[in-house]
Amino acid sequence: MLEPQQLKFVFEGSTPCKLTNVASGLEGIILSQLCAREEVGKGLVHICPNPQELLSIQESLEFFAPWLEVIHLPAWDCLPYDRVSPSSQVIASRIDALNRIAQREEGSKPLLVLTTVNAMLQKQVPQASLLGQQFSMKPGSTVDMDALVERLVGDGFERTSTVRERGEFAIRGGILDIF
Repeated sequence: MLEPQQLKFVFEGSTPCKLTNVASGLEGIILSQLCAREEVGKGLVHICPNPQELLSIQESLEFFAPWLEVIHLPAWDCLPYDRVSPSSQVIASRIDALNRIAQREEGSKPLLVLTTVNAMLQKQVPQASLLGQQFSMKPGSTVDMDALVERLVGDGFERTSTVRERGEFAIRGGILDIF
């Protein structure tokens, strides 16, 4: 357990340090205090050994640091070189997390990226690729339906008659359903 003087060194010192063997349940408190420091800049990345610990830390941060932006970067839910692709939900969550990190603006609230060892070992999409793929529409905007369908298919969406799962889209007359 860290003594008060050691905690003062960690939180007020200017020398980089590595914290190990933090008691279970205190990770959220310590991470929130580290993220509150001005020297942190754009944010911190905390690599958890497994998804269960990540979820535990994420829950404690919701209580101890509601002011902190926490982004969960998940790992694929399949093995490398497996014949099964990652689920569309995991793909969407991972792209969303990377996109949120890439689009952060200077002066936004403190950021903590929570991830696992497996997620960090996987190849990341370059920031330039993510930023170049942005597309937005809002009610009232006019969009070329054929170009949008081509883009959706190219981005991995599946065309179905009825949308039921993430990564699917359907066209019924002039209505486009996307999930």
